[in-house]
Amino acid sequence: MKPPLLPQSAAAAALACSLALFAGCEPIEKLMKGGAADQPAASANSVAVIDLEEIALRLGRKEALQKSLIAKEEELGQQLTNLRGSLQEKVEKRKAEIGEKPTPEQAKELEGLAGNLNQELQSARAAAQETLQNERATQVQTFRTEVLPVATDVARERGLKTILLKTEAVVFAWTPESDITEEVIKRMATPVVP
Repeated sequence: MKPPLLPQSAAAAALACSLALFAGCEPIEKLMKGGAADQPAASANSVAVIDLEEIALRLGRKEALQKSLIAKEEELGQQLTNLRGSLQEKVEKRKAEIGEKPTPEQAKELEGLAGNLNQELQSARAAAQETLQNERATQVQTFRTEVLPVATDVARERGLKTILLKTEAVVFAWTPESDITEEVIKRMATPVVP
């Protein structure tokens, strides 16, 4: 049985790590166009929390990301299969050229060729893993970019100055009033009419 070209859990691992990419902070003031006079008076609670995973799930983006990553993994897997076949063909061609009874030097040459080609395949596997991780990172960043202006508007309207991710790793506790997730989902799910 041949080892898998990409670990079967590559897409799952990429998705599990995507929460780490959802982390990050941008000061709202940097993103706001208006000055302090355009903002409501800050409440005692000036921090908003947002659950990006919940937003992605409810808007169907999490499933779309999973499907996209699985398709990319399959594409990369096919490329690796093709490469493996090509490399095996090179070894077999050289074996045929040498014949059934290679000299010790020829046997050493074949061993070196097989080792070099195996190393080339390993490098291609590593590059495929990196490509898959970069694809995930790009898609997550695109989603964050889409959410940011909506979340910023909601927070500004509520007089909140900072938006933190609603994860226990980032925020220890929060009040329901500080959670802007539902409003962001509502606004992103409603098409904007020009």
